[in-house]
Amino acid sequence: MGDFVSQANEIVVAVDTDPIRKAGMATVLLGNNDVCADSPEEMTDPSVFEAQYRAGLDMLGASDATRKAYIL
Repeated sequence: MGDFVSQANEIVVAVDTDPIRKAGMATVLLGNNDVCADSPEEMTDPSVFEAQYRAGLDMLGASDATRKAYIL
């Protein structure tokens, strides 16, 4: 989750280099490392997870190129 903001920014930059400059859909995989944790204590704290999730979505929502895209 800690990389979601930078990954969202990479999506925005990639779309900005496209001649159409609009994304219809973006697919991201989030939280996979938490699923592989040996115990719940090693997983990302839910409040941190939520904050990082919202920050990435905010990044995508702030760009005209990705604001209306479906995020999967």
